[in-house]
Amino acid sequence: MVPASELPALDSDTFYVADLVGCTLFNGEAPVGEVIDVEFLTTPDGKVRLSEAAPLLAVHLNDSAEDAEPSLIPFVRAWLHSVDIPAKRITMDLPEGLAESTTS
Repeated sequence: MVPASELPALDSDTFYVADLVGCTLFNGEAPVGEVIDVEFLTTPDGKVRLSEAAPLLAVHLNDSAEDAEPSLIPFVRAWLHSVDIPAKRITMDLPEGLAESTTS
């Protein structure tokens, strides 16, 4: 474990996983849910991370049961509007039907 004060500075469009977890994901102005994890695709044996694959935000949707499986939302620049770490807010334009609460 490294104290946050000792972590290296990141490029403006790069984030630590710990900073994304706990953020509320918004589809435009509509809250979708809370980011509970970030997953990375790997080779079938699980030994190598696929660098060309987008990370997946594991999101507990607002309209889902507490014990429901999280929805996996690709964290891709094409859909991303902004990430405000101090406000714990990620704003994206999600394709229709990707997250259940995007239709409400």
